[in-house]
Amino acid sequence: MRKKHKKNSIWSRLRRAFVLVLCLPILCLGSYLVYSTIRFVKEERVLEIGKLIDQNILDLNNRIEQCENSLVYTANNYSLQEFLQMDETDYLKLSQASRTVAPLIYNVLLSNQYYQDIKVYTSKKYSVMNDLLEEISEIEEEYWYRETIDTAEICWWYDDGEVFLTRRITTAYPVKTIGVIRVKVKEKLFEESFQIFENVPVKIILNEKEEMHCNPKWENAFFTKEQALLPQNWKLKYEVDGQYFYPSTGMTFAFPMGVIFLVLIVAGLMIHVILKLLVKEVDYLVEKVEEVKQGNLDIQIRDVETDELNILANSINGMLERIRRLIEKVYQTEIEQKELELEVLRSKISPHFLYNNLSAINWLAIEKEQDDIYEITTQMASFYRTALNKGKKMDSLQLEVMNIKAYINLQLISHEYSFDVAYEIEESVLEYIIPTFILQPLVENAIEHGIDLLRDKKGKITIRAFQKDKVLHLHVEDNGQALYEKIGNGRLEKEQYGYGTGNVNRRIQLIHGMDYGLQIYASERGTLSELRLKIDNTGITSVMENE
Repeated sequence: MRKKHKKNSIWSRLRRAFVLVLCLPILCLGSYLVYSTIRFVKEERVLEIGKLIDQNILDLNNRIEQCENSLVYTANNYSLQEFLQMDETDYLKLSQASRTVAPLIYNVLLSNQYYQDIKVYTSKKYSVMNDLLEEISEIEEEYWYRETIDTAEICWWYDDGEVFLTRRITTAYPVKTIGVIRVKVKEKLFEESFQIFENVPVKIILNEKEEMHCNPKWENAFFTKEQALLPQNWKLKYEVDGQYFYPSTGMTFAFPMGVIFLVLIVAGLMIHVILKLLVKEVDYLVEKVEEVKQGNLDIQIRDVETDELNILANSINGMLERIRRLIEKVYQTEIEQKELELEVLRSKISPHFLYNNLSAINWLAIEKEQDDIYEITTQMASFYRTALNKGKKMDSLQLEVMNIKAYINLQLISHEYSFDVAYEIEESVLEYIIPTFILQPLVENAIEHGIDLLRDKKGKITIRAFQKDKVLHLHVEDNGQALYEKIGNGRLEKEQYGYGTGNVNRRIQLIHGMDYGLQIYASERGTLSELRLKIDNTGITSVMENE
C-alpha cells in the first residue's frame, strides 16, 4: 500500500490548488450556465407550446368548417326541402323523390370523413327512408332540439364524449321550419388533431368541464392557455404539466455539465501527468498486480530503477512462477483423476464377454427369425463397440456419431418408435478429434427429462454438428417442456447439472479451457444442450494427426 501523503506534500498542495483555483470558479460558472439553460429552455418551450396550440386550433377550425359546410349544403338542398314538404300520403311521389334524396344524404355522409351518422327529423310520418328520417315527436323534448329551432346558426353539442352538430331546415319563401338535421361526428375529428401533442404532457378541456384529451404523463397544470373555436361559446383550455418546461434529465443540463466536466477533466489530466512523473514506478507495479488480480498469471514484471521497488518486483515474479507451477500440477492431477474415473467405468464391462454373448443372442435370433431381437443385439453391439473403443479417450466425431446413432436406435426400439430423430451433421467436421462418450449423457437427458414427459404431442430430438470460426458446436435439442416449466426462458446453472452432464462439462473444460464446455438452455421450443470445443493443433485436429 502507498504511504499516506503528508499535509505539505506536493500532492496535497496540488489538490488544494485544484480545489481553490479551478473547482470553485468552475462550479460558479456551471451554476450560472445551468440557470441560463433552464431559463432558455423554458422560454423556448413556452413559444413552442404556443405555436402547437395555435396550430391545433387552426386545424380544428378547418375540420369544423368542413363539417359545417357539408351540413349547410345538405340543409339548403332544394331536393331535400321539396321532399320534406310533400304530402305524406302520396306514396308514389314520395318513393320517386326518395331516389334522389337518399343518395344525396348518403353521398354527404361518405364524402365527409368526419361524419359518422346523419338523421333528419320531420313532423310528418313518412313510409320511406326510415334509416334516415325520424319523427320530431321523439326528440322535441330534448334541450338541443329546442335550441336548434330557435336559431338559424349551426349548433354544436358535446354529450358524454360524443360530438353532434344540428341545424334547422327552413324554406326560402315563405320562411318556415320544415325539419331538423342532426349529424354525429366521428371521434377522430378531435383525436387526430390532438396527436400533435403526443410528446407533450397536456390536458385539454372543453368549456371548463369536458375533458377531451389527457396525456398519461400529465400530473398538474403549470402553464394554461385558452383558445376559442368556431362553434358558438366553445373554448378549449390547454393545461401543460411543468415537466415539459423543466425536464429533470436530458439536454437541459447536457451543455453546462459538459463544460464543467471538460474543464475538470483537463485540469485532472494536467495534475495526473505531474503525479505520474513522481510515482510512475509504483503505478507500474500496481497495474501489474491488478492484472494478476484479474487472473492473468503469465505476466513478467520488468526491473525498475528504485532498489526497494525492484526487490518487490522480483518477489512478485517469483511468487507468480510458484503459483503457475502449482496450478499446472493441480491441473494435471485433476485430468488424471477424471480419466481414471472413465477408465474404471469402462473396466466394469468385459468387452470380450459382452461381444461373445451378444453374438450368440444374435445367431439365435436369426435362427428363430426374431427380427426385433436381432435388431436390438446388433445395435447394442455397435453401441458398446464404439463406446468402449479399445479404451481410447479421444477419437473422431464420426465414431461418436456412430455411437449415438446406435444408442438412439436402441431407445427407439424400446420406445416403440414414439419419437422422431433428426441429424444435421456437417461432413467437414466428422474427422475432428473429440473426447469420447460426450453425446450419450445429453441424449439420455433429452429422452428421460424431455420427450418421455410429453403427453399431448410427439417427441423429437435433433442432433447438430457444425463449425463456426474456430469452435466446433455439438447440439442436442428436444421439444420437451419440463425444464422450461421449471426455469422459464434462460440458461440452467451449472450447479444444477446432473452427474453425467456435469462430468461431460468438466472433461471438456479440462482439455480446452474454461471458455468451452456445456451450456443447457430452456425455451418454449424445448431444451437445447450445447457443447463448444476448441479447434486447434493442441485440441481437436484431424484423425491422421492424432493417430
